[in-house]
Amino acid sequence: IPNSIVQQLFSSLIAYVRSDSKSVLGCTIFFVLYVLTILLGLPATPLNLASGFIYSFWLGSLISIMGITVGADLAFILGRTLMRSFAESKIQTNAKFRAIDRAIADHGFPLIFLLRLSPLMPFALLCYVLGSTRVTIWTYTIASFLGLAIPTAAYCYLGTLFSDLSQLWNSTSENKTTNILWIVAAGISTIGLVVIVTVITKKVLSKAIQEESSTEPKIKLK
Repeated sequence: IPNSIVQQLFSSLIAYVRSDSKSVLGCTIFFVLYVLTILLGLPATPLNLASGFIYSFWLGSLISIMGITVGADLAFILGRTLMRSFAESKIQTNAKFRAIDRAIADHGFPLIFLLRLSPLMPFALLCYVLGSTRVTIWTYTIASFLGLAIPTAAYCYLGTLFSDLSQLWNSTSENKTTNILWIVAAGISTIGLVVIVTVITKKVLSKAIQEESSTEPKIKLK
């Protein structure tokens, strides 16, 4: 929501983290921002890029992956407890969710792993819905962690490239042009890899969900 209190709060917190990024408090605030982002259904990509820009690749990826996994777990637990009726209502009214609910019993781990690589529906909503399915929290957590690690790390890497590009642009390096072209090429390659993985995964998921949906008995609504 443009110019909302939530947006202003997040922007202020990110600005503080950037000014005090090396402290434990700064890392903790950034971690909490990730958790809140998932629970509130906000896009996490900007935080992934910011994490790589503010921190190094490894530290930024670690904070990002752990934050988004914990947020996904909390949403899962809420979907299994306090928000169970909401999650179940979404399953009943959405054919894709119903297909996922049936497929989870036999293909829980690979299905969740693929959904994390290329989600077919809003990330946070899917977390809540999966909480009302039969998948165990351990299967959900491990599959989510592994599936989220790849795209999250890729976006963090892009964030580090923005940082490198910004520093290099203001430098007087003799190989400045060559290094800039190398950074841009690395960024394009990373984006291309993410797109390819997303497209392939989406096709596999769509086929699996379509096959599962075809076995659903047709109910005539009055």
